[in-house]
This record gives sequence, structure tokens and C-alpha cells, in this order.
Amino acid sequence: MAKRLTEKEAKQTYGVAAFHEVMDNGERRFRLRHASGSAYIRTEANATSGWQSSHYHREVRETYIVESGWMAFAELRGNQLELRIVEAGEVLTTNPGVIHNVFLPPQAVIHTVKHGAVGGDDRLTDRESGAFDVVTTALENEVAIRAAAIRPWRAASYPEEYRHFDTLVWQVPAWSTAIFAVSGGLVVEAAKGTSGDPLQQGAAGMLCLVALCLLVFAVVLSRFRTHQRALKAYSRTPVWKSAQSWTQAMIAVQYSILLGVGLNLLGVAKLSAALAGLSVGLLTFVWFERSIR
Repeated sequence: MAKRLTEKEAKQTYGVAAFHEVMDNGERRFRLRHASGSAYIRTEANATSGWQSSHYHREVRETYIVESGWMAFAELRGNQLELRIVEAGEVLTTNPGVIHNVFLPPQAVIHTVKHGAVGGDDRLTDRESGAFDVVTTALENEVAIRAAAIRPWRAASYPEEYRHFDTLVWQVPAWSTAIFAVSGGLVVEAAKGTSGDPLQQGAAGMLCLVALCLLVFAVVLSRFRTHQRALKAYSRTPVWKSAQSWTQAMIAVQYSILLGVGLNLLGVAKLSAALAGLSVGLLTFVWFERSIR
């Protein structure tokens, strides 16, 4: 039989606390908050509700679910206001590091889930968010807000910036594969020489240099993926199901092979050279994936 927990037990034993309040603008907020910073909030607007306060988060994402009425969601993008209307039944998730604000008309009800916390609440405000408050509160009513809205939220699922990074993400492996293929000529040249001669040493050094270049390509790819993730609500896909992760792994295999062959031609034992190449490839791939996810 289920055991009922008291609020005291929930807070002291499990780190979950209930916290409710009426805001200055008349909104009623009912919170359930965990010590990690994750939380659930039910917000009920009244006749005097309107804009909330602009803020941003370093790590936390906020997922808004509109139960009734509608919600205006404003973001600061490239020093410009982007305003969207979110209707009842629609869902929106914020991105870390982006200043945003929310407007609720009378009697609207929304649910907010805070997730992705790294410990504690990282809700942040600064001079820029304060300035954004001035911009948003200048839109005083539904007519002005809807006139300023750029487009419905669903149509903005893949913004132009997202598609731009998507193109770059798929161009990087094409460049790396072309370089990897061309570097095969260095292996052929190295095979013509004898151990220790200048031709073989020069080709081996070039292979190691190309391996380093491909490692730089892997860094660039990971950065493109990170920026792309920040432009759209992110649903985590397992590594073995992610095409982008397989692409990252492919580049890791390429510079691992070149590094191993290059070290071997420079006189390092085959097993040691192979282990060095494998270690560099595996460790960097794991580091990239963890930093992105």
C-alpha cells in the first residue's frame, strides 16, 4: 500500500519542497522544487497579469506547456527581439544562455518544467536582461504582441541558423574524408623508402601532421554540433542511434589510423603505435560526446 509523505519528509529526506506564492503582477505560482534545481511550476494568470521578468540560465532549460489561453514568448536573439505566440496545447523549450520573457493574458494557465540543472537554481539577471524588460513591457496588450510576433511557434521548429549549422555539420566529414584519402599517397611514398631514410621520415611526419589537422576538424565538428543544439529544443538520442555521433566517430577513426601509421614509420613499435592511435581516437571521441550531451 502506498505511503503518504508529509511535506517535511519530502523536503528533509528527498530534497523536494513545495513553494507557492502570488507574484507582484497577480500571477499565482504553485511550485514543486528539487534540491538539484529541477522544478515544476503551475502558473495561473489573473486580470492583472502580463509580462514576467526577463532572465536566462547557464544550464537549465525551461519547458512551457500551455494548458489554456495562450502565451507570448520573447527571446533576445542577436540584439533583436523575437516574439512567438504559443497557443493552448503547444509546448516550447528554452535554450541555455538566451535571455527570455513570458507574457500571459488574463486567465491563462501554463505549466513550466525546469530541467537540466547541475545543482541549485541558475536563474540569472543582468543589465542586458533588465534592458530587455523595457523592450518587452512596451508591448502592453494582445494586439501589439500579436502584431510583433514573427510566426507561429511550430513554423519556427527549424530556424535558419539551425539549418546553417546542419549544413556545416555534414560538410566537415566530407572534407576530412577527402584529406584522409589523399593522405594515402603519403603512405605509398613512405613504403618506397627504407627504415630511417629521409623520404620515409618526411612522409611519416606529414602523416602525423595530417592526423593533427583531422583532430582539429573533429573539434570544429563538435563546436558546430554544440551551437546547433542551442538553437532548438534538444531530445537526447543514444550515441549508437545518432548519425552525428557516427560522423564524429568516423573522423576519430581517420586521425587514429593516420597517427598510428605515422608513429610506426617514425620507429615506434607497431603495437605501441596502434595503441597510441586508438587511445587518442577513443578518448577524444568520448570527450567530444560528453561535452555535447
